[in-house]
Amino acid sequence: MHRNQLVKIAEEAEQQGIQILFPILSDKLPSQLNTPANIVLQLSQSDKLLRF
Repeated sequence: MHRNQLVKIAEEAEQQGIQILFPILSDKLPSQLNTPANIVLQLSQSDKLLRF
């Protein structure tokens, strides 16, 4: 999915008052969406979801 598509989807979700989950690498996330207000959960090599 292209960055401009992610931005459009996020704008539509905000207008509709819904949440959307984007499982995406941080370097692929558009700068407009890379804000603390938009990020609910951020995982890393040391902080994994299931701790494996």
